[in-house]
Amino acid sequence: MSTSTSETGHNINVTNFSTLIIFCTGHGAIYNPIKPEIQIPQLQTKYDASKLKLNATAAKLGLLNTAVNERIIAFDGVEILCTKVTNAFAVSGANDGDIEDLKTINKKIQSPGKKKPDNPADPTNPKSISTSQQSYDSKVNFFKNFIQYLEAKPIYSPNESDLRIPVLQAKLDEMELKNAAVDTAVFNFNQAKNQRTNEMYNPITGLVQASKDVKKYARSVFGSNSPEFKQINSIEFKAIKK
Repeated sequence: MSTSTSETGHNINVTNFSTLIIFCTGHGAIYNPIKPEIQIPQLQTKYDASKLKLNATAAKLGLLNTAVNERIIAFDGVEILCTKVTNAFAVSGANDGDIEDLKTINKKIQSPGKKKPDNPADPTNPKSISTSQQSYDSKVNFFKNFIQYLEAKPIYSPNESDLRIPVLQAKLDEMELKNAAVDTAVFNFNQAKNQRTNEMYNPITGLVQASKDVKKYARSVFGSNSPEFKQINSIEFKAIKK
């Protein structure tokens, strides 16, 4: 599973928030803020909710990685297959014009875009996902055109079972299925990520904002030069937008 720097950062924020709660709890009755959002029970609730959203996002990322890997397997070999079919069509008795037309479609299948589709280096990167998805969508469409062209040419009837149109159609069906599965996995991951972002980084109710408020309260109670404040203030939190 790919794990970006930002994903690691989210985990650190949640872990550090647990440490913050422990420190605040350790001060006993001295830690007694009037603001409900930074009282110990509410801080614990915020931690639990953030942990839940964090785990849900990680689970959706795992499913996304699985879908991406399964798509790679489904698409594997389609270029070689189409080249073999094109060569078989060339010796089927088809005329030169039809052969050239099929070769043109095959060339598009070999290189549907500037970059060959591959497993995104970082599935959490929307740009990477979008670029990869466009490449796979193009390959599906060109392969579909390839099969439709052959279906319109009755002269194409190879003896080799692996080159026949039903086999090509089955390959296309699998490619479309796995490609759609990635689309679904991307949507589900983004939904989970958005919920996590709101839980942790909402400028009013988020985990990071709560940590800032706790530090402000600790400064007011213990003083900015006190070891108690310095201990709490040393716990780092970062607002992560991804």
